[in-house]
Amino acid sequence: MRWSLLLLLIWGLFSFSSISAASETREWRSGRHTVSAKFVRFEDDKVVLFSETKQKEYKILISKLSPQDQEHLRHLRIDLGEKEKAAEENANPLGPNSDQAGEDEETTADEEESSSGDSSEWDGPIPAAEEEPELDPNKMLFLGDTGLVLPTDPAQWLNTKVPLTNGAIGNKGLVFVFFDEAIRRKYPRIWPAWLKAAEKFKGKPVLFIAVVSGEERSAVQATIQSYSIPWPTIADTDRTFERHCNLSGIDVVYPYAFRVVDGNGEFATQRGVYELTAVGKRASLGAKWRVNPKGLPKNLKTAWKHIEYGRFKEAAADVSKAANSKKSTTRRAGEKLDKPIAEHINKLINDARRNERDGEKFAAYRIFSGLVEDFKRYHLDERVAKSAKRLAKDPDLVEEIEAWKEYLAAKKLTARSSGRRRAIIKLEKVIDAYPDSAAAAEAETLIGKLDK
Repeated sequence: MRWSLLLLLIWGLFSFSSISAASETREWRSGRHTVSAKFVRFEDDKVVLFSETKQKEYKILISKLSPQDQEHLRHLRIDLGEKEKAAEENANPLGPNSDQAGEDEETTADEEESSSGDSSEWDGPIPAAEEEPELDPNKMLFLGDTGLVLPTDPAQWLNTKVPLTNGAIGNKGLVFVFFDEAIRRKYPRIWPAWLKAAEKFKGKPVLFIAVVSGEERSAVQATIQSYSIPWPTIADTDRTFERHCNLSGIDVVYPYAFRVVDGNGEFATQRGVYELTAVGKRASLGAKWRVNPKGLPKNLKTAWKHIEYGRFKEAAADVSKAANSKKSTTRRAGEKLDKPIAEHINKLINDARRNERDGEKFAAYRIFSGLVEDFKRYHLDERVAKSAKRLAKDPDLVEEIEAWKEYLAAKKLTARSSGRRRAIIKLEKVIDAYPDSAAAAEAETLIGKLDK
């Protein structure tokens, strides 16, 4: 027993020394050149090193290093137990389908028209709802509350007009760069290097998001201006998002960290990786656009951007106009952009019909009437408006609909800061007049947000 404990202790010390050796800064020699750097990883017949003083990554052929360095790496590879793993992973750093990332994919789906049973507007069965895949505890999937949840409070977001949502991001790769103000003192040149690295992914479906930990919004605004950060930025004042991403703390000792969600929805850390290009490549695995922007006319780029971030109603009018253009190139581009809008609308229609079939008539009315309001200048199926009108006349919904209209009128006032007080007064009236309505519940939630 005593000998077993002794051997275990020796093995533990040896393992610790191996890990320390991998992370220590040492002098590396290649011919007449030397560099003081840390080991990062193996890449086929190369080793990747990182110099903290120069904030730069180096890729060096192992065969060009000094015999002492080669011997050090040979032991390091064995000690880390990564010989086979390194060979497998480095064969294609972006994964087996990386050459297809960002390409336009033609998708064909049987679009079934669906019916709400007693409704006369629709023929055919309602498509079955997709079953949510079982959540892998090692992954963070874009599945609403079951996966990565981005902050929803507009006050936490900077450099973007509206908060980004899980649905808006879709299958894009995400790189979250968490950092503390202490980074300015410890790594004064790191932000220019990061911004330059991110430029390599311009035009690719990879989104970089800065997360400033533990700072108030005003301080975050000053920080992103001082670094000229153009990315969407989260002011993680109470560090909730930091904890949600399994980080123990961004501080003076560890002033930055990366977290990655690739296009397949896999949540990952980049152990031992200091260079943002490598992190971006990991995020690009499986990443794709809703619509490949290649070849789109300049006058449709704004509509394309709206579609990519799930703002379908903002894009609908321009896309509908383009799809009916006499100019063939514009018409083809419009038809290409119209597909995701049509898919979005069809999904909502099927949701509404399913709600009505299940007895949730007011939920169905909200969707149908919302589509009519949001897509006025789009070639919307006329049966949507007929369904909204039919449900509006339902005796069971008269009071709910009246409450909902008053709620929406009050909500419009919140668009301007000067109208928020009036909005709260009107919302309180909705709660008093229709206490058991869906509108009252929404009004209470909205008042809570306005009072913050």
